[in-house]
Amino acid sequence: FRPQGEEFLEGLISSILKKEGFQSHMGLIWPPVDVSLTTPPKALVISPRDVIERQTTVTLRPNITSAEIESLEQEIQLNQNLSALVVEIGGIATYPSIVPLRSGLPRVLEIMAHEWLHQFWFFKPLGQNYWRDDNTMILNETAAAMAGGEIGEQAYPKIPPEMLPDALVTLSATNRNHEFDFRSTMKETRFEVDNLLREGEISKAEHLMEQRRILFLENEYLIRKLNQAYFAFHGTYADNPASASPILEELQRFRQASDSTGEFVRNISDFSSYEDFKKGLSHIVDE
Repeated sequence: FRPQGEEFLEGLISSILKKEGFQSHMGLIWPPVDVSLTTPPKALVISPRDVIERQTTVTLRPNITSAEIESLEQEIQLNQNLSALVVEIGGIATYPSIVPLRSGLPRVLEIMAHEWLHQFWFFKPLGQNYWRDDNTMILNETAAAMAGGEIGEQAYPKIPPEMLPDALVTLSATNRNHEFDFRSTMKETRFEVDNLLREGEISKAEHLMEQRRILFLENEYLIRKLNQAYFAFHGTYADNPASASPILEELQRFRQASDSTGEFVRNISDFSSYEDFKKGLSHIVDE
């Protein structure tokens, strides 16, 4: 069933991309939407302990065991005095892109679009400068999250759920406390941790993160480990509450100046750095 499901979803995303003006004169999408619905690799993220910074990212096999993960993280902290975390990757823009089946259908469509945008930008200044610096990486990831979400939202109503396995349609329910404000608590935690690390209080920062992890767990937010590497990884996405970046708000202002998702994606393609983007944004604000 999987090849047929992949083909159906690829056609669905392609139809939205055509509507958004990405087809060639011959009606083709470049690069073609191509996805493999399978388990992506895991990633080992390493950050210094005295500052939140994505120092190294290493790809690991997807079937690494929990015991191996714990041993690897502890070994890096003890022997190298670094913060380490093995994370699940939402998707990866190889070709074909890898998208996990563990997500619900809306999320699968969103990730498919997100990874296609990385492939599209690979041929543009924005994607070619992905690794230029942290802010340009955050700009890439956050723009892909915004536009990918919009494309996924357009695609979702067009699909009959009975055509896909149940695992793609629903997410498992949780008993989360809906009165608990996860986003604001996580943002507050990031702010407090940054301040403690600036003051050289590494132990206090790590104690605070563990206390907050327990609080999140009590409210059914299953964060296995909350440390500097966690914030370094999730901080790459400015729409994530673990981020301290202003890029989300800046991109939202830039998005408002575009009439469509496609126009937004094409307009941002030509920026080769975060500094270029800021200049472009200032021109929009001044108009």
